[in-house]
Amino acid sequence: WRIVDSIRAYRRAAELDPSLTDIELAAGYAHLGLIDQWRRAGEGVIERDPTNRAARETFVNEHFLLNLPEEGAAVARRLLDEAPDERYFLLTRRITEAAPVVEARAAREPDSAGAQLDLALLRALQGRHPEADAITARASKTVVKNRGYHHFAYQVAQIHGLAGSSEKAARWLEEAIGWGLPCYPMFSRDPFLDPVRASPRVQKVLSDLKVTWEGYRDALRQERQ
Repeated sequence: WRIVDSIRAYRRAAELDPSLTDIELAAGYAHLGLIDQWRRAGEGVIERDPTNRAARETFVNEHFLLNLPEEGAAVARRLLDEAPDERYFLLTRRITEAAPVVEARAAREPDSAGAQLDLALLRALQGRHPEADAITARASKTVVKNRGYHHFAYQVAQIHGLAGSSEKAARWLEEAIGWGLPCYPMFSRDPFLDPVRASPRVQKVLSDLKVTWEGYRDALRQERQ
């Protein structure tokens, strides 16, 4: 999960081959929350290879991972001709629209940690926190700690944040950061974390990350000059 090193490597690859259509540089910027660089890199790939549907899907998905639902819905229409889905409804707290889709998928995919975690987030948004906690605990036992695990960990932090459980939210934020998501800008503006944001434990996690993140940002900026 050496995000900065991966960005450096993909920057070098792009210098050697300006026609590169790999979306990974944009993904690196997304994981750091360097939004302007992420947009330029993602749109650049799509402009160079408009037939690359995988790149378009990844770029759309990253809007929702970065908690940019309105922009994500607009980009999904433009690039994929798709209507808003459960990700949009969950992030915008449109619970009535989200519930049937999320519940149906969770019933269809009882062994999918992602589907179950979306159900836990829905329950947290409904204020059904004991249910959300139980679902989260079960999903945490089955999730595979693969390339996308940090997004799972972050969503668990959001679920505990909505419940006001500052200790659990902080612990899962640390898990997300340690597994490759040091995305301070996203954490700092996430409304799902607002109920626990004032807690000393969460403040320490975010203040420590801010120092590290600013170091990453400044190092990458200087290398571009």
